[in-house]
Amino acid sequence: MVPIYVLVCAAAWFACVVAGGVVGARRNAPQGGALAGALLGPLGVVVAFALDGRPQCPRCAGRLDGKGHVCQHCRAALAWPEFGEVPKLREEPAPITAQPSLREREEQEAERWAALGVGMSTARPPQPGPVVDPAYEEALADIRADRRKAEAATPPRKDGR
Repeated sequence: MVPIYVLVCAAAWFACVVAGGVVGARRNAPQGGALAGALLGPLGVVVAFALDGRPQCPRCAGRLDGKGHVCQHCRAALAWPEFGEVPKLREEPAPITAQPSLREREEQEAERWAALGVGMSTARPPQPGPVVDPAYEEALADIRADRRKAEAATPPRKDGR
């Protein structure tokens, strides 16, 4: 009959193989993790954390999950080949050119109308000013007068301010 401690050690060693495989699978290296767990036992599980079989971004060398079309680190567009692990950078579309400002668009529109022989003014209509409440202005003037009186009644400071 086999002693109980041998069975416990064998079960613990098998658990290390499984744990190493699970950790390796999360890092795209399940066989390496299981092998490290089988050969090194509990230390192999720790070694499995160091294994990393995930592909790298060609631009920033960040680790990729193998699913996305954009690198989550540098936002580079990726193209995954049919067979193989290494992603390639996709050709990115031409950058969007800056849009003309409102004034430039108005000037272009005026030039188009002028070419057609129709006059179009580029001057903007006058903008209405803020609405002024006389009671508010009066209260504000009173506050400013009170502040001036208080400043005049306060003796000057020693530091000259």
